[in-house]
Amino acid sequence: MYDGPTMTPLYWVATVLTIAYVWTLPWLAAQGFASTLGPSSRSVSRYIDTGAATGMMAVVSVVPILLTIQYNVYARRSVRSSVVRWLLVVTQWTFVVCYACFLCCPPSISPPLHAVFVLTLGASFLVHAALTVSYVSTSSIGIALILVVVVATLLIPCSVDGWEFTFWALECIGITACVLITPVEMVVSAQRPN
Repeated sequence: MYDGPTMTPLYWVATVLTIAYVWTLPWLAAQGFASTLGPSSRSVSRYIDTGAATGMMAVVSVVPILLTIQYNVYARRSVRSSVVRWLLVVTQWTFVVCYACFLCCPPSISPPLHAVFVLTLGASFLVHAALTVSYVSTSSIGIALILVVVVATLLIPCSVDGWEFTFWALECIGITACVLITPVEMVVSAQRPN
C-alpha cells in the first residue's frame, strides 16, 4: 500500500500557479511587474530580474520544491544501494541550493555567477532524473516529462537566432514539465497495486 505523500487540492493550485506564473511573465513585464530588458533578453531569468518578480518566483516555487523533497524521501526508501540513495539526496539538495542562488544572483548582478548556478542546477536535475529513472519506479508519464525537460534544455542553445520568445518558451516548457513530474508520480504511485 502506498504510504507516501498525496496531492491535495492546495498542492494542485500551487502547481498550476507556478506554471501560470512563468507563462505570464511577458504580460507581467508589459504591466511593469516583471523586467523589460529588451527583446534580446527574453528569458525567465531576465523577466524575473526585479525584486517583485524574483520574490514571486520564490513564492510560487516553494510548494513544488517541498513536494519534490517530500516525495523523494518516500521514493528513496525503495532504493537498495546506499550510494545511490546518497547521490539522490546530494543531487536534490544541489538543485535546491543552486535554485536559491539563481534567485539571489540575477544576470544583471553577476552574469558569470548566474550562469554557474543555472548550469549547476540543470546538471543536478539531469543527474537526479537519470538516477530516479534508473533506480526508482517511475511512471511512463514521469519519464515522458523528464524527456520533455531534457529536450527543451537541449534546444535552448539553438533558439538564439529564432523568434524572440523562443528561449523563454523553451524554458517555460521545461519548467512546466519539471513542476509536473512530482505531482504525476505522487498520483501514479498512489494508484499502483502493491
